[in-house]
Amino acid sequence: MTTADWKRVGKALTPFMKENRVAKLGEVLKRRRGGIHLVLENIADPHNAAAVLRTSEGLGVQHVPYLY
Repeated sequence: MTTADWKRVGKALTPFMKENRVAKLGEVLKRRRGGIHLVLENIADPHNAAAVLRTSEGLGVQHVPYLY
């Protein structure tokens, strides 16, 4: 998704959230890492891949292409 897409999502959700939650969402989205692309190849254990994806999500990585 692009930055504009995320802004539209945030705008649509705003009426359903408290002000502090909206502010937190804005801060999190500002810290996202759009320029980092994580590439996983030849994954032997799907549990390891899931751990890598969870970690990358926590670090703000937005793009994880799948090669098969």
